[in-house]
Amino acid sequence: MLLRGYAQRHSARRAVVLGGGVLGLEAADAVRRLGLETTIVELSDRLSPVQLDAGAARLLQREVTSRGIEVMLGRSVSSVTGEAGRVAGVTLDDGTRRDADIVIVCTGIVPNLELARDAGLAVRRGVTVDDTMRTSDESIFAAGDVAEHAGRVYGHWPAAVEQAEVAAINCIGGRRLYTGSLIATHLKVTNVDLTSIGRPHSEPEDVEIALADESGGRYRKLVLRDGRIVGAILLGHASDAGGVFAAARERRDLSGHLESLSQGDWGVLVDPSFEPAPSAAAGSGERAVGAASSNGGARMNGAARTSETASPVSPAG
Repeated sequence: MLLRGYAQRHSARRAVVLGGGVLGLEAADAVRRLGLETTIVELSDRLSPVQLDAGAARLLQREVTSRGIEVMLGRSVSSVTGEAGRVAGVTLDDGTRRDADIVIVCTGIVPNLELARDAGLAVRRGVTVDDTMRTSDESIFAAGDVAEHAGRVYGHWPAAVEQAEVAAINCIGGRRLYTGSLIATHLKVTNVDLTSIGRPHSEPEDVEIALADESGGRYRKLVLRDGRIVGAILLGHASDAGGVFAAARERRDLSGHLESLSQGDWGVLVDPSFEPAPSAAAGSGERAVGAASSNGGARMNGAARTSETASPVSPAG
């Protein structure tokens, strides 16, 4: 409401959003709907690099630009200029200038490590903690956006809550271990259904199943480790999100259903009996863009058969 009021009072015409992650995309769509010419500046080579792989990001960028939002990838802002006490524009690292009446910064979190560092605690990107959320000082615990567990700073409220519970129990003499949080991120942009779950980027020992419908702008991907979902991307597949999240959170073993999943039959994700589900009949235009075997070598290709429907399952917990 403050941004809208500012834009109206000063007859704002142009906005620049720094950061092309989920919050940056939502901010850009919001100011675009206020009638401003909008540009996203993203340091990475694709939109939402934490939550999306290259295939999903390409389709998302196509949708974003179709709405009239300019996307500048692989760029950063070197300076912001102002006139009469108000922002007037930005200059990028390559010297390019964009006029801007509003600049919105959506570049993620940076943990404030000053206190921890001065106290002699071990820090990297965040304050390092073990599985009990204990820092390098056995009397000090850390949780939330400042904590780095197993090399990761989550920056998400659900993870902060889970970490705080573990830290509290261990702090008063109990025993509980933190093994990481399964985070589901949803993009809140009108007519764009995007959900990213867990770790959507594959590692050498993972099995990856990715199905793309280029013409329809839809994409879905599973990343599995030892037959269990550790990450997923769902673009244009809102009906699958509940089943995927439930299967990932409950750590269901899908080892016997990789062939069906690679062909687009994801009914097993909402089938508690885990009996082999029959292949759906209709072709949706989806293309199997990779179902990597666990040895990192073989890939299964071909037209995927799917009805594009799945009954949602409410996430556990």
